[in-house]
Amino acid sequence: MKKLDDFINENRPLFDDEQPGKQHEAKFINLLNDQQQIKNAERFAITSRWLKLAAAIIIIAGFGFGILAILYNPTPQPKNAENALPAEITEMEQYYAMQTQEKLNRIEKLAGSEAEGTQVKNMLLQEIDNLNASSEALKSEYLEGKRDKRLVDAIKNNYRVLSNLLDKVADQLAEPTKESSQRINRNLKSQKYESIIS
Repeated sequence: MKKLDDFINENRPLFDDEQPGKQHEAKFINLLNDQQQIKNAERFAITSRWLKLAAAIIIIAGFGFGILAILYNPTPQPKNAENALPAEITEMEQYYAMQTQEKLNRIEKLAGSEAEGTQVKNMLLQEIDNLNASSEALKSEYLEGKRDKRLVDAIKNNYRVLSNLLDKVADQLAEPTKESSQRINRNLKSQKYESIIS
């Protein structure tokens, strides 16, 4: 090693005659900048790894909680064909529910907001509740195993009775009764009106 040092010292002017070019300095600065970018990328990579780990833990915990929820809270089993109402009853319920709502809306328009109208609406709602309770009792009896055709017919009959009741009330509200016509006629013949007219 001593010989190498001596050789370099003796020939120093030969080694110092050239200076590095400007490209060398630019490359050196780029390397310094690259090192800064590498540090930033490493920081980002570390943060990214932690975020990926946290996301994986959350996903695994979510699946775990989902499995536990399924195991400890089983969903009710769908009804067998044995424990279901006939399709005829289901379709009829949907049809009459729509019809009932339409007829109730018509009755509400015809009855108005007078005391008599409110009384009519309350009475109708009470009758509807009674018929619905009766139908529900019949359906539950059917589902309990008494698969009798008479139960199905009774359920159908309840819906027909409800429909006829609503029709009758709507018709009565739509047509003026004799009593209301007589009252109107009496009012027209009263002296009060005659004096105003004459």
